[in-house]
Amino acid sequence: DIRKHVAEVSTHPKLKAILEFPVLFLGALPQNTPALKPCINACPADAFSKEKYETDACTSYLCSTTGQDTCFQQGCSIRLSCPLSPKNIRHVDQTKFHMKAFLKL
Repeated sequence: DIRKHVAEVSTHPKLKAILEFPVLFLGALPQNTPALKPCINACPADAFSKEKYETDACTSYLCSTTGQDTCFQQGCSIRLSCPLSPKNIRHVDQTKFHMKAFLKL
């Protein structure tokens, strides 16, 4: 059960939704879903932990020069670290749209 597995990794509702997405919405089988901790560890802003999603840390990183060159331009590092991402690549303009919406620009 993917929800049980995700609950072991995080208790934050937004992070749980992100991690459950491949199984619940893309139809991936739980047994074929990779370990989730590497995805959380992919965040260069250290915005994720088991207990919380630090939106302020994410926002600060996205507003930095490094964040502008990485996550803002290329997409969220956590989502990109997911093995299913290559099959679901977003166009650059779509990525920028979502990052601007997150930052409320």
